[in-house]
Amino acid sequence: MKSSRKNPFLRAIPLQAYTAFLLVSPLSAGTVYWDTNSTTAGSGNADGTWDAASTNWGDAAGTGTTAIWTAADTAAFAAGTDFTGTRVVTVSGTQSIAGILVDSEVVNLTLTGGTLDFGALQGSINTSAWGTTSGKTFTLNSVITGTNGLTIASNGDLSATGGGNGSITRLGGTNTFTGDVTITSGLVAFGSNAAFGNSANKIVLNGGG
Repeated sequence: MKSSRKNPFLRAIPLQAYTAFLLVSPLSAGTVYWDTNSTTAGSGNADGTWDAASTNWGDAAGTGTTAIWTAADTAAFAAGTDFTGTRVVTVSGTQSIAGILVDSEVVNLTLTGGTLDFGALQGSINTSAWGTTSGKTFTLNSVITGTNGLTIASNGDLSATGGGNGSITRLGGTNTFTGDVTITSGLVAFGSNAAFGNSANKIVLNGGG
C-alpha cells in the first residue's frame, strides 16, 4: 500500500489567524436605536446629528454603551419611551441603511439633510407602531438612494366624508432611488413626484395603502 501524502496546500491555520479574522469581520446587520444620553435609560429625547462619528446609537432600552452608526443597520427612533415632542435629526453625508423604524412614542420626527442609501437592499420605512393613534408625523426630507425599491408601512386611514384618523408619513426629499414603491398600509404624503424616486418607478398599493 502506498503511503499517503499530505496535500501541501492543506495546512493547519494558526489560532491567531482565526482570532484576527473574527476581529476584522463585520458584524451582521441589526437594529440600533437613537440614543443621545449613553447609558442613562431612554433616548435622551434630543435632536442630533446622524453621521459616521457620533455615538448616538444603542440598545432598545437605552441603557447600554452607545456606538457610532454601522452601515446597513436599521435605524429605530428611539431607545426607551421618552422620544416625544418635535424632534429633528440631521443626516450628515451619506449613510448606508437597511431600514427606518419609528416607535409608538414618537410624535413629530423629521430627518433632514444628507443622503440615506439603501444600496441593493429593498428599503423599508415602518411607522405602523403608531397603530390608530392620531396626530403623529414622520417626515423624511433626506435624499433616498438605492437600487431595489422602497416599502412603506405607515399609519392612518381616510373616510368618504373627509374624516378618518391616524398619523402620516411624509416624503419630502428629491429622491433618486430606482425600483417600485410599495405602500402596505396607512397614509403617505409627498412634496413632489421626485419623492418617489426615479420617474420609471411604480407605486404599488398593497394591503390598504
